[in-house]
Amino acid sequence: MEWIARGTGAHEPFEFSGIDRIRLRDGLIKEHRIYYDPAWLNLL
Repeated sequence: MEWIARGTGAHEPFEFSGIDRIRLRDGLIKEHRIYYDPAWLNLL
C-alpha cells in the first residue's frame, strides 16, 4: 500500500510518502512493515 502523509510542523506544512507491506495468513495480519525516507525529518 502506498500512502502520503500531510501535516503542519512548527514552521510550515509538510508532506512525505511511504509504503506499507502487510503479510496475511488465514485472514490475519502476521507482519506489517512501514517504509519511508526519514530524511524529511531534518527539514522540520
